[in-house]
Amino acid sequence: MVFDILNDHQIAQYLRRIGLSTPIEALRSAVESNPEESLRNLRILQQRHMAAIPFGNTGLHYSQHRTISLDPAVVFKKLVLDERDGYCMESTGLLNMVLRSLGYKLYATGARVSRHLDSGAKPDPREFLGFGHMVLIVTIDAVKYLVDVGFGAGNPTHPLPLEESTWKSLAHGEVRLVKDSLPHSSDKSNRFWIFEKRYTPDDIWRANYCFAEEEFFLEDFNVMNFNVSRNPASWFTQYIVCSKMLLTEDQSDIEGQLTLAKTQVKRRIRGRTEVVQVLKSEEERVDALARWFGIRLQDEEIRGIRGLCSELI
Repeated sequence: MVFDILNDHQIAQYLRRIGLSTPIEALRSAVESNPEESLRNLRILQQRHMAAIPFGNTGLHYSQHRTISLDPAVVFKKLVLDERDGYCMESTGLLNMVLRSLGYKLYATGARVSRHLDSGAKPDPREFLGFGHMVLIVTIDAVKYLVDVGFGAGNPTHPLPLEESTWKSLAHGEVRLVKDSLPHSSDKSNRFWIFEKRYTPDDIWRANYCFAEEEFFLEDFNVMNFNVSRNPASWFTQYIVCSKMLLTEDQSDIEGQLTLAKTQVKRRIRGRTEVVQVLKSEEERVDALARWFGIRLQDEEIRGIRGLCSELI
């Protein structure tokens, strides 16, 4: 099973959702004949997507069904028409459909998230969990790029060529891709791309996730999605998180993130973090989701969190 191709009306709805006025035909034309402009448009699409469509798992907590569907029609309605948040396999899955529909050459693959991000332990430079994340590999003018819109506050903020290099980021300081074997690999000749970041030159490089270049299909992500969204040990089922990227004033780049986690809403811009709201009740968290992230929950959705460990009491 492959990801859906969107029609022009759906693409126009998506472009309105992310606040981009570039005509559809101009985006398609660049893909066909202008690699430089095509790459520039890819960066704009990625950044506008992350600034408009929050990363989050509210659907696992504020709903009566407490499930996540990767059905393309469901994903489109949820993220575009209903203006809700979604986690990696939803948000990056949506971008996958959009880019395919514009003529980009790409495929999706699975990634393993760093263990320290999941457990909060001290960072081990090369220790990872099982598959639990989706990324895209987009090819432009024979160059492959990592593209990701579903990793929350730690997301790469622009397409990264699959090469061992370091890039400056307003939001993260520095990010890089390295290619190496993993400590627990039986065959050390197997090497993986590892996405790492650090906030200052004096900081250590922290691995965020690793991936290979094998194509994954929707069936593969359905298996991953079931574990991430239904496993009681998954933090997605235990805690609520919601985040979005913040654009610079001229909207030319991403300079920070806004994140709701546990009982706080934090804003981080160019390395400086401030708490903008402390949440003391469910009512305050519901209001914060609407105020900061544009997520307006219905009464029956709000009641869905009752009795869960994530409920604020």
